[in-house]
Amino acid sequence: MDVTELMLGQAIRLRDVATNPKWKAVTDPDVMLVHIVTPRAVAEPVARRRQPRRRQRAASPRSFKKGKPEKAEEEK
Repeated sequence: MDVTELMLGQAIRLRDVATNPKWKAVTDPDVMLVHIVTPRAVAEPVARRRQPRRRQRAASPRSFKKGKPEKAEEEK
């Protein structure tokens, strides 16, 4: 059921819905199915705090220790 064309205060009742041989209404045709009303309160969107980003460092050749080789390698 498309309700985009309805204005405030308008409604759709069971009698307004097109009948179909696949289903049969079992209640009063004056039953209101949809009623367009104004919202009670409008919630303002909550501003998200920006969390500081943590930089992840990838292992690169520059991140390895520089200097003398291990003692085991020196003995060889």
